[in-house]
Amino acid sequence: MKKLALILTAVASAALLTACQGEASDPSQPLDQPGVAPYEYDAEAEYLLNAIQLDFDLQLLRFRSPEGAKSMAVTVYRMVDGQWQVVGGRTTSSDLDPEEGLYAGTLTVQTDQNTFDGEVYGVSTLINMGGGAIGGSAPAVNWTAESSSGGTAYLEDYTETPLGEEVPVQWTVLYANPPAEYPVFTVEDYFTPDKLSDADFVQAVTVMFTDEMLEEGPID
Repeated sequence: MKKLALILTAVASAALLTACQGEASDPSQPLDQPGVAPYEYDAEAEYLLNAIQLDFDLQLLRFRSPEGAKSMAVTVYRMVDGQWQVVGGRTTSSDLDPEEGLYAGTLTVQTDQNTFDGEVYGVSTLINMGGGAIGGSAPAVNWTAESSSGGTAYLEDYTETPLGEEVPVQWTVLYANPPAEYPVFTVEDYFTPDKLSDADFVQAVTVMFTDEMLEEGPID
């Protein structure tokens, strides 16, 4: 299942980049300033996502690292007993631009919201820089509740990426029993996890650049 999800992420990303090349906001072109920002799909891209049933599951971001970055980390967290626990992701320390010394490219985050066999919200990530794709993942969870309610928040605007600071780009909350009043939440609530400590499932995806040389490979 993980391999299939990663393949679908790669295929969808490649299709989107191909479909949108030539547009003024070509997602294959990285940001011109340090930070991370969502790509706004045009009508053709939205149609493509809808056709392969990924319109609510696929997040495409563009990024550029700040000066001095030596490593990039995309990390998936889940809340356990009110604390964040790392469950997956990917680090890379080997694809620096030799001339600029910068990481620049696109990041795709695919969240599997299917409920087959009670497993939901597995995550596949794909970092694409200079034509090379680097994949990461986090396992799905076994959701045993008969019903659920909640939602997913995404990064909506360009955000700076200071060295050593995590930037949340996706945040998912599930309740087995709907609360009397749903709290309003954004990806910034990653920094105040106690706000949703009564939720039954909370997951976050973050991006960070650091001047430390992190070990290359998947995050377990």
